[in-house]
Amino acid sequence: MSPANDRKTPYTEEELAEFAEGFISSMGDSEKLGNMIEKEGIDKVKELLIESFRKQDERNLINMDIKGPIN
Repeated sequence: MSPANDRKTPYTEEELAEFAEGFISSMGDSEKLGNMIEKEGIDKVKELLIESFRKQDERNLINMDIKGPIN
């Protein structure tokens, strides 16, 4: 694994949505996920998953700390 191949940009919203849809598809008939979708709705579940993936992306702005003076 070469550091030159490391991702340098955050995931796009489209990529995050694709990850969420893939996660839901991969879970198949998971009872816990099914209950969550039934209770919250598919759109809310997708948004929760997108937010979870966003928080795991070290390149996303919400995960970066500013060091030093701002101006």
